Amino acid sequence: MEGSPEKALLVAGFIYAKEEIYQRAKELLSPGWGEVTEESAAIPFEFTDYYRTEMGEGLLRRFAVFSTSFRAHRLKTAKKTAMQVEESLSSGGRRRINIDPGYLTADKLVLATHKQYPFSVAITEGISAVLELLYYTGSYQPLHWTYPDYRQMVEFFNGLRLRFFP
Repeated sequence: MEGSPEKALLVAGFIYAKEEIYQRAKELLSPGWGEVTEESAAIPFEFTDYYRTEMGEGLLRRFAVFSTSFRAHRLKTAKKTAMQVEESLSSGGRRRINIDPGYLTADKLVLATHKQYPFSVAITEGISAVLELLYYTGSYQPLHWTYPDYRQMVEFFNGLRLRFFP
């Protein structure tokens, strides 16, 4: 039906050093986002030093899918919730976890971010949306600007597509 919102999964990327902080973040997010239904394996986050000064050494990257029914227009609200959880888990004015919500559809992965790029689209003050993966030729494909850690997780997102968008 034209004009109806497309089915989407609420997906979040997490960067953290301590497993207990990741587990606590999921608990804090669950009242609004639902339970985690799928998780990627945690991989070392060694792609950039961007978070190291604030969050320390030994960072991990992981993605999780939440059970709530999600529509793209709720992305800015999801990012604001993620920021509140990041702040609540901060210590000494420094974040201990980075949470970037996004949504996965049968044809794309979109991420909410504070970073401003020429290829991002502002959705509200201080929050932009970035298309990270696009589905074609039988797989999600990274784009020129797609983060290296998202590139490494293409098979995880392909598995989600098979399961949730048959």
